[in-house]
Amino acid sequence: MGVAAWLVLAATCALTAVFAVGTVAVPVAVVGHGLADWCHACLGQWRHYYGDANVVGVFLAAVVTAVLVGRLVQSAVGYRRSVVGVRRTHHAALSLLSVAGPLHVVVIPHPVPAAYCVRDGRAAW
Repeated sequence: MGVAAWLVLAATCALTAVFAVGTVAVPVAVVGHGLADWCHACLGQWRHYYGDANVVGVFLAAVVTAVLVGRLVQSAVGYRRSVVGVRRTHHAALSLLSVAGPLHVVVIPHPVPAAYCVRDGRAAW
């Protein structure tokens, strides 16, 4: 719940910044006439100050976006591989001390009862 609240708060702050910029960019006469008019006014203000987007600018933005998404995917796959490797190593170490139980449960004989849960080393993807 705490992580979900944190993510909602981060998204709210990001949207607040976006809408604050929109509020400054949109003329007062357009406010209250709907989202389509608001977007049209934003584009009109953009064209007024910066002109039309050129092909080079759009291409550079697409390249930067593709590089960032590729890096994100690369990081996610690398993280997933390392986590699966750690889980496999942990499972292999436990299998040396343990007795196989029902339903893929690993039981380690010990005089004090204790329980913990660790996902097995098999990949979920």
